[in-house]
Amino acid sequence: MSPRVRHCTQCVALGLAIFAALFTGTAMAANGPAGEIGADVWLGLFSTVIFALLAGYSKGLEKRIERMDSRVQLLEHEDKQKAAAIALMRETVLREHPSRAETAEHRAHVESQLQHIRERLDFLARPHHRSGDR
Repeated sequence: MSPRVRHCTQCVALGLAIFAALFTGTAMAANGPAGEIGADVWLGLFSTVIFALLAGYSKGLEKRIERMDSRVQLLEHEDKQKAAAIALMRETVLREHPSRAETAEHRAHVESQLQHIRERLDFLARPHHRSGDR
């Protein structure tokens, strides 16, 4: 933080509300009967209410922002954990999955074995002619 004294918005609004209330109190004490209350008193009362509402509203906003900040931090932490899990899964898949060359080699081997079986089946399916039947 800076060495300067910094005031929060709520503290300033509350201070102004207290000042307006003191101003209103002194104005009412100087006026006498209630029917003779002037515009300066109404201004003091109005500003007291406005500044008090502003202080409460800004405090509520500050609390909501703090809750949202903590929630955002939690979601960022979860996001980092998910990203780490995805990276680990990617590494596992790349490590355990055969390469294209290995897959092509295995396919060629299977195709050659199947070709051998097809040739045998074709041989068995052909009609056999006996030498004496011709």
